[in-house]
Amino acid sequence: MELLANQETLGRLALALGIGLLVGIERGWHSRKASGGARAAGVRTFALSGLLGGFCGLLTMRYGAIVLGVSLAAFAVLLVFSYVNSSRLSQDFGLTSEVAALLVFILGVYAVLGNMALAAAGGVVTVALLDAKRYLHRWVRHLNKLELDSAIKLLLISVVVLPVVPNQGFGPGEVLNPYRMWWMVVLVAGLSFSGYIAMRIAGPRLGGVLTGFFGGLASSTALTVGAARIAHKNPQLIPMLNGAVAIASAVMYMRILVIVAFFNRALAFQLAPALGVMSLFCAIGTAFLLYKSRRRGAAAPIEIDNPCDISIAVKFALLLAVVALLAHYARIHFGNSGLYVLGAISGLVDVDAISLSLAEMTKTGLTENLAANAIFVATVVNTLVKAVITGFLAGPKMALPLLALLIVASTAGVVVLEIF
Repeated sequence: MELLANQETLGRLALALGIGLLVGIERGWHSRKASGGARAAGVRTFALSGLLGGFCGLLTMRYGAIVLGVSLAAFAVLLVFSYVNSSRLSQDFGLTSEVAALLVFILGVYAVLGNMALAAAGGVVTVALLDAKRYLHRWVRHLNKLELDSAIKLLLISVVVLPVVPNQGFGPGEVLNPYRMWWMVVLVAGLSFSGYIAMRIAGPRLGGVLTGFFGGLASSTALTVGAARIAHKNPQLIPMLNGAVAIASAVMYMRILVIVAFFNRALAFQLAPALGVMSLFCAIGTAFLLYKSRRRGAAAPIEIDNPCDISIAVKFALLLAVVALLAHYARIHFGNSGLYVLGAISGLVDVDAISLSLAEMTKTGLTENLAANAIFVATVVNTLVKAVITGFLAGPKMALPLLALLIVASTAGVVVLEIF
């Protein structure tokens, strides 16, 4: 295989050298108090390691993969001898610098043979990880067993299980999609866990606001389930958690408008006044609830027995399946005249699907007025069902104030929809 053009070759070798320099500067600063001979590797050693990797990449292009294998093995042996000698003298048995040197060599090879941007990104990530030692160690010290177990469970259900779940419809009308159902399990568990972590890191109020905002972008209903679970064990956080649900609802209304506008702008403009008013009322309610949580001292320690309760997430996904079946039969038996019934049933769990479907149906004869009303029915039902969820999972102490706010917001939306 021919060598790269000279200009590009120099650029790739410069990148390999730069990666080594970058890592070497960090390692040199880390061991700056040690004498020159006491350091196993410094700026020059890492820079030369990156450049050596680059030249090995060039030789690999000409003579084949055997060069890469031999050079990598030789470099690894050199690092082993260096580690044995330095650990014997310093009694420091850490492998970080040796592993970093090996990675610099590999990135140097890849800078010549592969994607330069990816090689550069790998170098930056390597330096960032090396520099974050103090923060990572402090974070691990403060991590408790419950949080670690919950994170592992969340990774198992999302990274291991989700990709192998079949993504196709089953049952009547093929409305039962195992992938979508399990995705909802992951979403509920993930939002619950991320909300717990956000409140631990940023404090209950700021963490609750952030969780509510991003939860509203993903699924305000799933966010409500997670918030209610936390409130069950932490009643002092109820005003703040209600604020999180309210801000998630406010974001949800804007999300619906974006989804509808993507398919039918006229329909989105018809819904905008009502949903905008509902979003405004929820935002005002959020401010009031957060102020109330401040007066009640919601900064008390958070207690929760399981930040990633998969059982509740599974029950929620099963409920989604039941609602999907009911919506399917409502569509069969009522047709377009039963769109309000369909909207109400769909709104028990999700608004996005019915909003998207009705927006598409306006292109095939469904009037925009009927579609707007059905989407609004689904939105109001989904809004009020949040209070029902909090009532079941956290009790009336959380549900009643939230219900009052959501009724006011929904009533305002109905009035505005009738006017416009």
